[in-house]
Amino acid sequence: MVQSKQNSIINRAALKKFILAIAEKDRPGWDCKRVSAVALDQIEAFLRAKVRDSVHRQPSVGKTFMQFY
Repeated sequence: MVQSKQNSIINRAALKKFILAIAEKDRPGWDCKRVSAVALDQIEAFLRAKVRDSVHRQPSVGKTFMQFY
């Protein structure tokens, strides 16, 4: 499912910079210059699923979201 940029819960530009910085640091022989929209969509879908799961797992006491599972 492709999310529009308006409904995105991630900062796509910051995530691209982060991915490229990690690639440069950890994979110096790989000249990675771009991050695909598909990869960003997959990361966002994964994050949405993890947040849903974490909310479901929260204890039914208190008013604060406390842990990310």
